[in-house]
Amino acid sequence: ALVDRLQEILFSEQFLNIQYDDYANYTASEVFSERRANCLSLVNLYIGMARHFGLDVQYQTIQIRPVWNRRGEIMVLSEHINALGQLSPTNRYIVDFTPDVRLQQQTAREISDQQATALFFNNIAVDHLVAGDIEQAQQQLRYALAVDPDLAIAWNNMGSVLGRLGQSEFAEYS
Repeated sequence: ALVDRLQEILFSEQFLNIQYDDYANYTASEVFSERRANCLSLVNLYIGMARHFGLDVQYQTIQIRPVWNRRGEIMVLSEHINALGQLSPTNRYIVDFTPDVRLQQQTAREISDQQATALFFNNIAVDHLVAGDIEQAQQQLRYALAVDPDLAIAWNNMGSVLGRLGQSEFAEYS
């Protein structure tokens, strides 16, 4: 009942009515005020709410067919994340913007809060990269890699940033 109520608060027109927006790389409080989110931002808000009420819930990434979007001169890879909750050893649930939840479970992988934080910093870095703010993109990627040094997508993005800064040897290394 609590899980249903939290989802009603997030998605119902009587409450937050949060809408999907691929560009909405927001903190949980920004999602709450803006009423829009990408999948990671929505999951951040949901997990914060659910844990506040004592629910056992984790982040999980979903392996989907790669989706590339052009943002300015940059091609951006979109990945997917949702929330996996456990009410009992045999009773699990998912909170997600995407309707094909059953199909996704075959490719789902739980990740830590630390890894989700690194993904968030990576997303913010991409926003800065697209906007042409290379120094701020580099700073956000440094945060991402400090939190999760094994985050391959952040290393790839760092290579793009370093290349744009004329540091081709370091770009190739990353």
